[in-house]
Amino acid sequence: RGSIGGTMLRTGLSMIPATLALSGYNIADTYFVSRLGTLPLAAMGFTFPVVMLTGCVYRGIAIGAMTPLAHALGGGRHGRASRVASAGLLLMLLSSVVIGTAGYLSIDGVFRLFGADGAVMGLIAAYMGVWYMGSVSGALALACNDFLIALGSTRIASAMMVVGMLLNVGLDPLFIF
Repeated sequence: RGSIGGTMLRTGLSMIPATLALSGYNIADTYFVSRLGTLPLAAMGFTFPVVMLTGCVYRGIAIGAMTPLAHALGGGRHGRASRVASAGLLLMLLSSVVIGTAGYLSIDGVFRLFGADGAVMGLIAAYMGVWYMGSVSGALALACNDFLIALGSTRIASAMMVVGMLLNVGLDPLFIF
């Protein structure tokens, strides 16, 4: 409802905290891992491109479902919206299981291609094993947050990302140290 320009402005402004929160995740993780020393920080550096690429794939799937969901909701076609949301979540679930499993099975080969070896490789394998197996829940959370945006609940979606970042900052010391 309302003007397109006004809606875009409100939506964009309400998502600024979420965008900053995404950086906050990385800053907090890097800070706490750096306290462990240069070897763990080097291992984290190797994982960054894989984590980012995987995140982009998940984001693409979520946006691919979010767009027709928003169109269906905007057109008052709630049955279609329900089917799109269900199909989107199922696609995200299946994709994240496949990507997580394939990633888990290829950790050694992929990161050795990147030049990792020795103690760094052990740290990478330990971290990425957990990350790949947990990526299913992260991917589904990403999709659900994008569905909130499709519903027009950008303030709630943004707040959820900020709360997630604050939880990450609070829990990082517990899980990292």
